[in-house]
Amino acid sequence: MNVFYPAGTEAKIYKPGDFILTHGDVFYSKLIRVGQRLRYGSAFTFYNHAALIAGEDGTLFEALGDGIDVTHISKYKESDYHLVSIDEYAPEVRDRYRIMAFAKSCVGMNYDWLDIASISISLLTGSKISFQTEGHLICSGFVARCLERSNAIFPKSSQHMMPADLAQFFQVYTRS
Repeated sequence: MNVFYPAGTEAKIYKPGDFILTHGDVFYSKLIRVGQRLRYGSAFTFYNHAALIAGEDGTLFEALGDGIDVTHISKYKESDYHLVSIDEYAPEVRDRYRIMAFAKSCVGMNYDWLDIASISISLLTGSKISFQTEGHLICSGFVARCLERSNAIFPKSSQHMMPADLAQFFQVYTRS
């Protein structure tokens, strides 16, 4: 089950392998939403960041500007976020184990600014050409790569997955 948590509230139960979609108001957050609207209109574009639940205590794995790091969901308490369950795609404990093993192996990898440029060109031109730096990931691409270790089969390459793609795949609708 997917649950929306408005700013000031927080989930109490976390399952490793689930993920959050969240919304920010800094310049890059707004730019990501504008780009997503080019592809989706207004559907699925409220969220501009994704992070993977790493522990039952709310620990996260997430790709930020400095790379993939271990953080905590408490940093999003004053933000809207949607907690997305992957129960349908990871019904067995071993499915979540594979997701977590891959996520842990990514900690320390760099953020992929080249992939951001590639996605931007694709959004503006409709081009299907993509480029990235091996061993670098963006937030939503990181979450998608992790979830590929379960039974989730995405209709496009995880390289160009945006938060809106995750929202669409898991049917997480825009809140505003």
